Amino acid sequence: MIRGLPRAELNPLCGKACFAIMLCAVITFSFTAACAAQTDQPHEREAEFEKRDRVLSEGLLFQDLDAFFNRRIERVGPYSDWAYGWASSYAASYMTAARVLLAVWGDPGEWRANIIRVIREDQIQSVTQRVLKPQEDAAELSGLVDRHTASRLFLLEMQILDGRCAAKADRACQAALHPQLSTVSSAIMAERLKPAVQAVESAAFVNILSAKADDGVGLFHVVRPLTTRLVLLVLRLTELASIVLLISAGLRMVYVPNTAITRFLVAIGVAWSLDFAILAAERNWNEQAFKESVYAGLESQKREVTTAVTSALDSTESSFLAAARALVQEMK
Repeated sequence: MIRGLPRAELNPLCGKACFAIMLCAVITFSFTAACAAQTDQPHEREAEFEKRDRVLSEGLLFQDLDAFFNRRIERVGPYSDWAYGWASSYAASYMTAARVLLAVWGDPGEWRANIIRVIREDQIQSVTQRVLKPQEDAAELSGLVDRHTASRLFLLEMQILDGRCAAKADRACQAALHPQLSTVSSAIMAERLKPAVQAVESAAFVNILSAKADDGVGLFHVVRPLTTRLVLLVLRLTELASIVLLISAGLRMVYVPNTAITRFLVAIGVAWSLDFAILAAERNWNEQAFKESVYAGLESQKREVTTAVTSALDSTESSFLAAARALVQEMK
């Protein structure tokens, strides 16, 4: 005797009836789902493709923008090396000093304002030429927008075709709708590529990518070589006898001929060595803060550029969708 739950014998007629009921339920459910899909398929498919393609398109756009901004960030290191280079800082400072003297000579009554203006102009010019490069980068951004505009228009065409032609005879629907959508896309791209439109957009990008009034290095860094040269000159003039005496004594100690040429060379070496030490100390204290200030300026421009690019692409997309909806309505 087998203990446990009692076993029931299944009647063959009962099994056939259950199978028939299940089969009818499956067929009914499939038919209902198909009818619902026939009714809502164009809108649902279009929304599904639009969501998927938008994620893909925006991901590629942000990758390209990140690559663009990374190239700009890579210029900060060489610019800092130039700004804190011993020879380059001397050359830049003496050129600035010459411009300051010309400005003061032309308008001695406003000499303070002229000095600040010239120094700021030189600072902005250096960071513009070596880091920002607004003209070159604006052209690159315009090309980037062109590529993504063409890409988005193509994706929008495919979305509309997939959404509107899936429930109909595909070839007939696509043959009727695709040429008209392509005409709309071509017209939008032709309008965008007009020289006047490109010039306006490039000018807007240049304005965003240009340096602002507070960009550039600090005042002390610009005048440092001039200051150290002036201090050393005053020392040589006021304590000339003591300096000559010290240099002469030092030359005798190392058995170097004590001539006017050797004394001059030693004086130049001491002066430049002292200035190099000052530059090294300044670079050690201020270079990181200097780089961070440039990075902050680039980051603020990144936000503005991203907003401008996405706005341009969204405007183009809205124009295309408005024209495409009108075409679809006419074909119904």
